[in-house]
Amino acid sequence: MFLRVSDPHRPCDRCRRDIPFCVATRHRTLWSSCSLGSAGEMGPKRKVTPEQFADELEPHLLGTGGAWHWDDVTSVGIDDKRLERLRAKLAKFDNLILEERRIEFTQIIAALRRGEVPDVKDD
Repeated sequence: MFLRVSDPHRPCDRCRRDIPFCVATRHRTLWSSCSLGSAGEMGPKRKVTPEQFADELEPHLLGTGGAWHWDDVTSVGIDDKRLERLRAKLAKFDNLILEERRIEFTQIIAALRRGEVPDVKDD
């Protein structure tokens, strides 16, 4: 479902928030729709394998993702609890300017490709 923001004061059909808020925070998901149900509860989570998650993360490392790629990958919950814990800690990789961050992020992707889910420490 793609929304046209013709009436910015119209509420989102799914989360009931104003369209500008919803578009800014929820509609740029991998499904291009709001991740909240009509009552505000969290919607379905994505089912991905560690290898698939590595494929989703790699464009951020390479700088080849689109304008909202990183937001799309990190904003939608994942059904696998191990991957969900990892996804929740990825905010520290928003910016990969520091070499130590790039190295750690590269190691995370390599572990995921091996089918492992690494533990990421909070900073």
